[in-house]
Amino acid sequence: VFVPVYLNGKGPFTYELDSGGHFILTEATAAALGLKPQGSFTSTGAGMEVHQSGYVPIEELRIGEAVVAHQTAKVLPLSHNDRPGSTPRAGLLGLEFFERFIVSIDHRNKNLTLHLISTRGMEHEGRPLPIAFDEDAPLTEGAFNGLPGSVMLDIGNASPTIVEHSWAANS
Repeated sequence: VFVPVYLNGKGPFTYELDSGGHFILTEATAAALGLKPQGSFTSTGAGMEVHQSGYVPIEELRIGEAVVAHQTAKVLPLSHNDRPGSTPRAGLLGLEFFERFIVSIDHRNKNLTLHLISTRGMEHEGRPLPIAFDEDAPLTEGAFNGLPGSVMLDIGNASPTIVEHSWAANS
């Protein structure tokens, strides 16, 4: 799921929603904003090898009328995730985004609706899947071969379903 995002009043930048990821800018996006990464961290994920990078301050992130102020983002060399006829991916919206908003995705009509978490109980179409984060893993209730348990709902992972050995061995 890709959305137009404005950062510090500039954009739109094409961002991918990734419930299993974090708030990340590509190196090109940070450069376009005139931001130089500070500090240092080691990271993996999003289809990349271990990488050393830094953080940048984002004063305002805006999607439509939804605004997140004063957020720190990681800067990483993500692939452009090329889609024919589309602009390159400028970054990811992950944990920090999903902790603040109820996200309703209507794939058929290509529509994304955001509500602050504080508006729980609001009416919307579809079936809600409550997410709880265990560190940065987005978990919801599910089942495998009739055995209930927590399953990871990572909308940024396009790989086949992964069933952990310990769960599969008990089914």
